[in-house]
Amino acid sequence: MKDEIMQRLIAAVNALNTIPVSGKQNLANLSGSINVIEEVLGMLDGADIVQKAAEKAKGK
Repeated sequence: MKDEIMQRLIAAVNALNTIPVSGKQNLANLSGSINVIEEVLGMLDGADIVQKAAEKAKGK
């Protein structure tokens, strides 16, 4: 589950890195968004994710 979340976040960062922007504000917004996702990736890298028992029973 953790790996899937991290892969999706990496895909989002990669997609954001391909978006051309013009203007300081747009660049700041894009770089801020990328920065937040990269911080979350860093937090997840050292974290253990445990599924709830109810989700495990449902097969999620």
